[in-house]
Amino acid sequence: MFDCSGKAAGLNLATKIVRQGGHINLFGCIREEVTFNGTTWHGGAFNLVSSSPGAKIRDPFPPAIRFLKRGIIDLKSLITHIVSLEDYPALLKEATSGDGSYIKGVVKAT
Repeated sequence: MFDCSGKAAGLNLATKIVRQGGHINLFGCIREEVTFNGTTWHGGAFNLVSSSPGAKIRDPFPPAIRFLKRGIIDLKSLITHIVSLEDYPALLKEATSGDGSYIKGVVKAT
């Protein structure tokens, strides 16, 4: 399970979705305090790994690419904004507003 949200709610959702004994890869940087249910984590036997540059873990990209090829991850649903190059400043402002509506944006150069 890859948590790219950077939010405590994303980690909590990953905890509900990941299989017992599964891995949760923190790809997004969570900049807030996170609490967790010790019973859930103990019983789930989850493995928490970090994708930060300082972490020496296996390469997470090959399994992610396999998920994409098999259609397990729907990329279209992750793109929430498509804008022209002229509208990029507004997109950047919205993406950093923290209102939760932005996941990924595409900037069209034409």
